[in-house]
Amino acid sequence: MGTIEESKDSNDCGVYTTINLIIMFLTYGVAIAATVGLVITAIIYITSGDNANRLAMAKTRALEIVVGLGIYAVMWSLSQWLIPGGIMNDGEICKQVASNSVSEDDEEDEAKDGKEEIAEEEEVEISGVTETSNGGKGSGAKGASNDSGKVSLKGKKVLVEGDSIQTKEFGQFLTEMAKSLKAKSITNKAVSGSTLAYNRNGKVGEKSVYYRIIHTKDEELAKYDYIIISAGTNDWYKYSGVDSGFGHGERSKDVATTYGAIVGIETKLEDVNKRYRERSNPIRTIYFSPIYRYNNSGSRSPSKEDKADCDKIENEYGQTLSDYRFAIQFAVSNYALHGYYISGTTLSTKKEASSKKNLKDWLHPTKSYAKTLAKRAKNNLGRLSYENDIIN
Repeated sequence: MGTIEESKDSNDCGVYTTINLIIMFLTYGVAIAATVGLVITAIIYITSGDNANRLAMAKTRALEIVVGLGIYAVMWSLSQWLIPGGIMNDGEICKQVASNSVSEDDEEDEAKDGKEEIAEEEEVEISGVTETSNGGKGSGAKGASNDSGKVSLKGKKVLVEGDSIQTKEFGQFLTEMAKSLKAKSITNKAVSGSTLAYNRNGKVGEKSVYYRIIHTKDEELAKYDYIIISAGTNDWYKYSGVDSGFGHGERSKDVATTYGAIVGIETKLEDVNKRYRERSNPIRTIYFSPIYRYNNSGSRSPSKEDKADCDKIENEYGQTLSDYRFAIQFAVSNYALHGYYISGTTLSTKKEASSKKNLKDWLHPTKSYAKTLAKRAKNNLGRLSYENDIIN
């Protein structure tokens, strides 16, 4: 392939380089000549006094120079249209055409390979989400993004974790987001009532995302390209007994806190990456912090008295829901080597959260609102890149 590209460049593109060089020198020459001519004409005009002949000569020369520039401008425009890529591009467009003709062939081959790979791996529908049936170790894809450094779920194997908001009953908006982004397979392990960290009794709670990931076999985790986690809503909840860990120094690393649970999850995944995944293709995590919520009591049918802005209400640790968002963001920023963060405040608004049309109990999304959240999550994920890994 490389030989073909070099041949195309040397045989066909050299003429464009030469033409561009000639036109470049002509343009500079005309510009200099016109400038000198106008200066001389101006001097003649200024020094002509009452001499009618010199005045007429100055005007004629000025007109001739302007007409000449106009004619050259027309010729330059025609050259711009006739020469591929325009003037003064040193034949770059020609080179790009040659390069693109080669890369298109490569893309066709890759597309064929991709179709064959999908055909070999049967997909089955389980509880409304897609899971792969062969349980392989990693997808073998070349990293987690395209050439631009943007995050892409297309053709990737995705695990979704979280609480009731990510279950099918309430629209599972992160699963729907992954489907719309054409993920190869999606496994949803969200459980109602889940926290990110430990539960109140001080033991590892089976209904915590931390527990489920830590107790998943390494070779099972290694098959995923992305693990997407909806985090923090139940951690703040007044009956959960989970401290955010934000600003608590060394205690922040305690896995009984939201911050510490993320540290523990990321430590586990980096160990899996070292053992099972190629350096260019690690498991990557995307954390979504809580959307706005108003229900403080936990009732499925809260009264108006129960309705309260959870970003302003402190739990038993003196922390609001926004404190848990900060804890998640900073834990991802400090400990997630291959992690990204999207704030739930970029998906929802307080006004939306205060309406039962969107959150049926000021906590759980309606099916229609879940579609809105999925669309916004998709748009925000499209903004993530190696350089832009935090979205607030």
